[in-house]
Amino acid sequence: MTRARARTLLLAASLLLPTSAALLPACSADKPRRPSAAGVEAPRRNGAPPSAPGSSGNGSAGRPGSTEAAKAGEGPTAPPPPPPTAATPVAASAPAAAAPDTGVLLERFPMPAGLKRVKVEKVVDGDTIWVEGGKKVRYIGINTPERGDPLYEEAKRLNGDLILGKSVYIEPDVEPTDTYGRDLGYIYTEEGLLVNAVLVQRGLAYVYRWHPNTRYADRLLVVQKEARGAHVGIWNLPTPSPERGYYADQKGHVFHRPTCASVRTIPESRRLVFQTRDEALDSGRNPDRECRP
Repeated sequence: MTRARARTLLLAASLLLPTSAALLPACSADKPRRPSAAGVEAPRRNGAPPSAPGSSGNGSAGRPGSTEAAKAGEGPTAPPPPPPTAATPVAASAPAAAAPDTGVLLERFPMPAGLKRVKVEKVVDGDTIWVEGGKKVRYIGINTPERGDPLYEEAKRLNGDLILGKSVYIEPDVEPTDTYGRDLGYIYTEEGLLVNAVLVQRGLAYVYRWHPNTRYADRLLVVQKEARGAHVGIWNLPTPSPERGYYADQKGHVFHRPTCASVRTIPESRRLVFQTRDEALDSGRNPDRECRP
């Protein structure tokens, strides 16, 4: 082959090379990626696969054991949730104690006829009220807890629930008033229920035998003994430490511990001795507020 012929062949080959390269298939590295189901490929973070379609985007789809991961085959299948357990039954609370039967009191303390009818304007405490006409009335035969003592508020509340803003009937006894100028009386509701007795029945008052106003003292003491046996109100409070005996003045209305200073002031001729606290209570006397027997 001549030298001119060789140059001709080389020139022809150089002209054919670009056309041949254009006919070759594209490299696999240059193939476009298949779009995601949403039409746009989601960005990848730290090499993790994109979130599954419909994912909230909080990353739960990529956690092993999650429902989405299990569906996509990206992790182990999560165990089925345990069956719901029955709710733990709540113990039924004990029913509230029934209120004492006031019908018994209607039979034991029938309201006399012809009593004065007045309206209650204010309740001072468990055993004192104001009625129309500016009259202050102290209940006869009972003594409710004083302010600061246990069950003071309960006694006052019950008294108010029974008669505040309502009309009542007042029955006097031997003395119409006390040394403080208060009217004395037994208070009846419009239904004829003796409020003095209700307070004793609910354990919110001691029977207080105050001579000469003792018309219903014995009957009230029966009600008090029943309340004490039922452990209601003041009879459900912790019992004071017992003594070997209790002292009282024959003319007095309270009883004392043997060590109480008040005992020394009682004349020997009037000194009473009770063997038990219940015996002193059954006499119609109240615990002294100083020594609290």
